[in-house]
Amino acid sequence: MAADFVVRSETVPAGTVGSAASARLNKRQEIVAMPWEMSLAAEGRLFVANRGTITTPIVLTSATIVDLRPDLVIRVPTGTTIFPLKVEVHFETTGTGNHEVMARGCANDVGGGTSTAVTPVNMHPNSGRGTACVVARDYTADCTAPTTPFEFYRDGYPSDPDVAGSVSRFLWSYMKDGGAPCLRGPASLLFQIGGTIAGSLYFASIVWAEFLTSELV
Repeated sequence: MAADFVVRSETVPAGTVGSAASARLNKRQEIVAMPWEMSLAAEGRLFVANRGTITTPIVLTSATIVDLRPDLVIRVPTGTTIFPLKVEVHFETTGTGNHEVMARGCANDVGGGTSTAVTPVNMHPNSGRGTACVVARDYTADCTAPTTPFEFYRDGYPSDPDVAGSVSRFLWSYMKDGGAPCLRGPASLLFQIGGTIAGSLYFASIVWAEFLTSELV
């Protein structure tokens, strides 16, 4: 026999780990649930890596996407699994011509190589939970070739973002675009940006959910 739900339209008391509790139902008999990503944020499982701060953008080092020289990489170690939730870039200027972005995953750690470290931030800063991933940026020489690479996002626009009506913000999200890749370490997420001319300016960010692999499989 199926269990009944309890209508709770008032403030719901917090439960304790290991204790039984009734699921919440409103008066229309609709199940009330916290969105998955909000629950993960409350647990301290969402992390973000940013490029650019406040009013200081990043200067693009290459005019085009270079296969083995990513602009931003999330390196996932063995024992950790991540789900990318958002990849975003905002161009301030690129010069007239194409500008594009690409995100892909792979089944190996592409290494730090000649990159510079980026410090990721927990989106619940007081959670006390740290990331096991290593974030790297601006590879000036080739990284290790990706194993079983797959591209899950690409976008671009052939104009200068400074021109009125042009596209300057590119966004992939698991909610908007239907599902998220599962990167089980060792793995990498590579984010690559092309902006017509070296010296283009941009801001970028990647948000991911992170788990111990043993928590999932």
